[in-house]
Amino acid sequence: YPAEGTPAFWAFRAFRNYDGKGSGMMTVKDATIHSVNAVYAQMIMDIGPAVVAQTAKDMGIMSPVEANPAIALGGLQTGVNPLEMASAFGTLADNGVHAVPRSIYKITDAEGNVIADNKPETHQVLDPKVAAQVNEILQQVVSSGTGTGARIGRPQAGKTGTTEDSADAWFVGYTPDLVTAVWVGYPQGRISMNGMTIWADFMSQALRDTPPTPFPTKDEVTSLPTAVPTPAQSAPAQTSPAPIETATVPNVVSLSTSSAQLTLQQAGYETTVVEQPSNRYTAGRVMSQTPAPGTQYAKGNSVTIIVSSGSAQNSVPNVMGMNETAAKSSITSAGFQVTVGYSAGSPTGTVISQSPSGGSSLPAGSTVSITVASSGKGGWPGLP
Repeated sequence: YPAEGTPAFWAFRAFRNYDGKGSGMMTVKDATIHSVNAVYAQMIMDIGPAVVAQTAKDMGIMSPVEANPAIALGGLQTGVNPLEMASAFGTLADNGVHAVPRSIYKITDAEGNVIADNKPETHQVLDPKVAAQVNEILQQVVSSGTGTGARIGRPQAGKTGTTEDSADAWFVGYTPDLVTAVWVGYPQGRISMNGMTIWADFMSQALRDTPPTPFPTKDEVTSLPTAVPTPAQSAPAQTSPAPIETATVPNVVSLSTSSAQLTLQQAGYETTVVEQPSNRYTAGRVMSQTPAPGTQYAKGNSVTIIVSSGSAQNSVPNVMGMNETAAKSSITSAGFQVTVGYSAGSPTGTVISQSPSGGSSLPAGSTVSITVASSGKGGWPGLP
């Protein structure tokens, strides 16, 4: 599993299917149509997340995509935006050709003469037959799968994406003419929403004057060689893909960063290092790793190690002048323990001194001492 507490951990640790049920053995096609996450969780372990991350980049995802297993289920550190999703799905709509997004297509003068042409840069990044097969599957997502709420009565394809209770809802759909990505969410809380209705309303109006166009089938397009040529290259001869070589991921937890990297390198893996504070591990020690030790994993992929950056340092709150109850609550909420002593002073019941002072940095779990004004003799508990 990915490191505990990370987005990748929660995506992989608690994944479930769209309908909350299991479906036994099934094809990737059926898993896509019905949003069966378990199939994709298994498949990314078979092919390696590095391949998936690179394909996402080729298709138009510009935000960082970490090469860890949870990206199959949306376990990203920073996420993606609707423009990137529309760009990536546009690659499918255009038979495997990715077009770099442009905000301005062209500029004309009052007479209609083109004075600036800003056609996007394009690259063939997917085999057209592969794109056609994906389009065929994603059409069924809308016709009979999880995306039926987006149907607009013409050839269309798309994919749903939801978190728990649809509090974050995606629908990215397209026709051969137009791609639209819709995300709905609510920053102040988790409220169920429906992105498919918004998508359908918009696309129905946007394509109102555009005749329906069918998607080409895989038999109507020409396949490319195994390696897709860039504009500056000639097409190489078709070759069979090399078999994927896997190995067992070694256990590097508790090793130093350098020892862990060397161990993983000797096993055939790259290393991605992520630092996090820890009160358990000394600085520079590996706290956890992804994939877990013992996992069969494709060589050449990256293993993510979570390395301690040392004890977490919290800021001591300033509780001077607060009453005892409020001061204790403020200190414990900041991650510290608290001891209370009493001394003659005024106003009675308020904090008249604290140690360390407010604003000091201490490891989480440290003790902050406060002195509360008392009308009595004063002193610390347990002392004469």
